[in-house]
Amino acid sequence: MAGLVPLQLSTLPADVLTNVNAPPKDESILVITAAQLPEADAFLFGIPTRYGTMSASMKVFFDSKGGLWRGQSLAGKPTGIFVQYIVQCKAMAFF
Repeated sequence: MAGLVPLQLSTLPADVLTNVNAPPKDESILVITAAQLPEADAFLFGIPTRYGTMSASMKVFFDSKGGLWRGQSLAGKPTGIFVQYIVQCKAMAFF
């Protein structure tokens, strides 16, 4: 993968997304699979939070990559994480 490539997680089947009237996915944003992660040069994850914790879909994404970590497939790849949260007074902060 070359350059900055925006990716989105896909954790729910299409029929579930249809049943909950989820908005359609932006087709210009790629969906990444676990098999494609070792091809990347680096990672930068943007994680929205709700009540101080990351979303369940992000937890599932990270938890499902245990085989890659165990096999050292991602060793040596620079990784960054940024989060956003909203406090009670509706102010937003980025870290």
